[in-house]
Amino acid sequence: MCGIAGIVSQSERPLRPIATLQAHRGTDGSGALIGVGAGAERFSPIPPALPFGHTALFHHRLAVIDLSAGAAQPMADAEGRFWITYNGEIYNYRELKAELDQSGEIFRTRSDTEVILAAYRRWGNDCWSRMRGMWALAIWDRQRDEFIFSRDRFGIKPLYFHAAGDQLIFASEIKTILAALPQAPAVSRAAAVQFLEYGLLDHLPQTFWHGITPFPPASYAVVPRAGLESVTPQRYWQISPAATPENFTAATERYRELFSEAMKDHLVSDVPVGFCLSGGMDSSAIACMARTLASGASLFNAYTAAYENFARDERRWAHLAASAANATPHDVFPDAETLCNDWEQLLWHQEQPFGGLSVFAQWCVMKRVKQTGIKVVLDGQGADESLCGYRKFYYFYLLDLFRKRRWGRLAGESAALLLHGDRRILHIPPTSRHRPGWLRNQGRSPIVHLGDVSRERTAFQWQPSAKKNLAEWQRDDLHTLSLPALLRYEDRNAMAFSVESRVPFLDHRLVEYSLSLPDEFKLRNGRTKAALRRAMTGIVPDAILRRRTKVGFEVPQEKWLKGALSERLRHSLLDDFRIEGWLDKNAAREGLNQFLQGGGAADAVARLFILNEWARRFSVHI
Repeated sequence: MCGIAGIVSQSERPLRPIATLQAHRGTDGSGALIGVGAGAERFSPIPPALPFGHTALFHHRLAVIDLSAGAAQPMADAEGRFWITYNGEIYNYRELKAELDQSGEIFRTRSDTEVILAAYRRWGNDCWSRMRGMWALAIWDRQRDEFIFSRDRFGIKPLYFHAAGDQLIFASEIKTILAALPQAPAVSRAAAVQFLEYGLLDHLPQTFWHGITPFPPASYAVVPRAGLESVTPQRYWQISPAATPENFTAATERYRELFSEAMKDHLVSDVPVGFCLSGGMDSSAIACMARTLASGASLFNAYTAAYENFARDERRWAHLAASAANATPHDVFPDAETLCNDWEQLLWHQEQPFGGLSVFAQWCVMKRVKQTGIKVVLDGQGADESLCGYRKFYYFYLLDLFRKRRWGRLAGESAALLLHGDRRILHIPPTSRHRPGWLRNQGRSPIVHLGDVSRERTAFQWQPSAKKNLAEWQRDDLHTLSLPALLRYEDRNAMAFSVESRVPFLDHRLVEYSLSLPDEFKLRNGRTKAALRRAMTGIVPDAILRRRTKVGFEVPQEKWLKGALSERLRHSLLDDFRIEGWLDKNAAREGLNQFLQGGGAADAVARLFILNEWARRFSVHI
C-alpha cells in the first residue's frame, strides 16, 4: 500500500512537489527512479528537476507484506528491464508465486510487488485477470521505452493521469498532478451541476478538473513514449454470470464458502488487522467471520463511530458484534468542534467535493486506527451494491414483479416489506435521482436553483428504465452511481493517516456470484441481502441479522450545520461565495435562510457548502 506517482516528459519539470505531496500515504519509506532509455538510477533524496526526455517514478511505502528493505519501490525485475511503482495488495500472490516458481522464475523477496513483475514478464497483459486484489500501478519497460498502467476491477485503489503534448503525469491523488502543471486546468461545470442537482460524484470519466482523468477500473493501457498524449485503456474484465444453485439453502451455503475464501485473502498481512464496525450486518459479518478463521484466541481491534444523544448511535449493536468477534471495541466520538478543527485537512485530503458531513465519521475512525498503531482495517463497502442492501432495490424489485404480473409474489413481498422490512423503507428524498422525472423535481430546495444550466443537467440524466432488471440496477451502482464515490472517500480518509483499508465484499468472485443470484435470493420476506443473512446465521448474532433499521456512518448533520458550523456556513455562502459562476447567489441565500429558519433540505445545503468550501480550498475561480 502506498502512494504512487510518475512523470514522463520531453522537457524539464520540477520534481519535489510531485514526489512529496503524497507522503501521508506511506510513512515507511520513499523512493524515486529517474531514467532514460537504457539508463536508470534510484535517488534519495529527490533531485529538484527532471532532466529533458527522462522518466521519473515515485513511491511512498506503507509496509504491509514483506517488511524488509528488499521490498522497497520503485522495484526492478532481476534483469533490470521492468520497473514498477505499485499501490495495493495482490491477495493471491502466494498462489501466483508458486505457479511462477514452476515456470523457472526466481524471487529475491517475499513481496507481492515482485510477483507482479514476474507475472507481467511471463504472461504479459494476460496477468491482470489472474490477480485477486486491489491495485493501481505503472510499469516502465526500459527496453521498449513504453509504460504499462493497470487498475483493479472495481477501482478500489486510485489512479489519475494528465496527458498533454510531450508529457504524461500520473498519481494516486489529483493534488500531485495539479502541482506538476504550470497552471490549474479549468473546472468542470457539468461535474458541479450534477453534484448539486443529484448528489452524483465520481460517476464521470473525468474529475472536477478538465484534463485530469481517472484511469478506468478493470483496465490496462500500454503507452509508448512516442504517444504520450494518447492513453487508450483496454478492458481485461467484465462481470460474468456465475453458476448458482436453484435452492436457496444451497445458494447461501455457497455464498458462505466464497465469503470465507475472500476473508482468508483479505486477512493476509505481516502486520495486525482491525475492523471498521458500524453494528450493521456487513461489518459484523466481516468481524465475526474473521473470528471463525482466526487461529487460537486471536484478538482483533474494532472501531466504531459513536454519538451521545443521537438516534443513529450504533454502540449497542457494534459492541454486540465486537463481543461475538472477540474484538476489542474502540468507540470514536466525532463532534462538530473537531470537524471545525480538521475541516481544512479533510477538504485537502478528499480533493473533490463529498456528498455530506458523514464522511467525517469515517475520517475520525481512521484517525483512531492510526493512533492505536494498526495499519490495516477491513470495511464493508460493496455489500449493499452486490446484494441489494439499499432500500431503493425493493422498489425496483416490486416494480419488476408488477411488470411481470407475478401478483402473488408481489402481494406477499409488499406485505412482508411493511411487516418485517426496514422501518425507514418509506423514506425517499423528494429529489431522489431514482424517481421518475416528474416526481424527482417536486420539493426541490431553492438552493438547487441552478439557472441556465440545461446542457450540464442533461449531460447525465438519470431516468429509471422499465427494461432494467435488478442485476442491471446493481451494476449501475457498482460502476457509476454509488460505489466509486464511496471508495474514494474510503481511500482518502484511510490514507490520510497511512492506513490501508480493505473491502472483502468486493472480491470479484463474490460479486459475480451475488449478481447471478435470483432476485428472490437477495430480497426475500421483506428483507434485503437475504443470502447474506442466511449465510451468516450462527456466525453473526441473531439480533443483528434481524435488525430492521439500516444505519451507515451517519452524523447529526443538520444539528451541526445549524449549531457549531453555522458561523462558518454563513460566511462561506454569504460573504465568501466562490461559485457564483455556477449558481445564482440570491438562490443560495434564499435556500440558506430557509434552512436556518427550520425548513429546507439539509443535504442540499451541505452539498452547496462543501462545493463552495472546496472551491476556496483549491483556489478554484469560476
